[in-house]
Amino acid sequence: MKKLFVLQRQPVGEHQFLLDVFSAEAGRLAVVTPRRSAKQNTFTPDCFQQCQADWRAGEDWPNIKVVQLQQRFELAGNALYCGLYLNELLVRLLSRNEPLPVLFQVYRSVLNGLQQGGSAEPWLRLFEHQLLLQLGYGVSWQYDSLQRQIDARQCYQFNAQEGFVLHGAGQYSGADILAFKTWLQDFSRLPASVSVWQMAKQVLRLSLENILERPLVSRELFTATSL
Repeated sequence: MKKLFVLQRQPVGEHQFLLDVFSAEAGRLAVVTPRRSAKQNTFTPDCFQQCQADWRAGEDWPNIKVVQLQQRFELAGNALYCGLYLNELLVRLLSRNEPLPVLFQVYRSVLNGLQQGGSAEPWLRLFEHQLLLQLGYGVSWQYDSLQRQIDARQCYQFNAQEGFVLHGAGQYSGADILAFKTWLQDFSRLPASVSVWQMAKQVLRLSLENILERPLVSRELFTATSL
């Protein structure tokens, strides 16, 4: 049995679904649920539910044999939109059949954090940082584009191709960059400054846009949001 989350699902016939799933052991893949009659009351996994499942090779897609619900994450309002944002990032950026067990655990932790309420900001920034890191596009929060240590007294610009670039009139302070780096190493040291989160949001968004082929649909769900 493999642990998985459904990222999206679509009907492929009466009482049958094609699921785009993220599995801890198998990575991202498409599987199809068994054909069921309308009278059969069987569980079909949906988004934000951690399940265990087995599947076998099928004519078009692997066919799920057994599905067991392990945990349901209750997301509503802003948290739900944030969850849809996470799922769209995974669908758009993950290659097929590439296991990423660390990212799977981070995704699960972030869903749990969103479910608890409070600010979504730290959870979103953590996920974006880890997603980029696992895909090989991680941002260096310690060194600039010339491999010099970030200086808290200096200002920087950010370029997704190069990283942080020392710039006298740069929009990001070295102190904010280092504060975010410290938080990534110790989550108990939550930065109090709004500018730290604004910097991290802008930098991570630029990094993601650099590898996305088109804008995210989930961003359009928000007018004023932390996405």
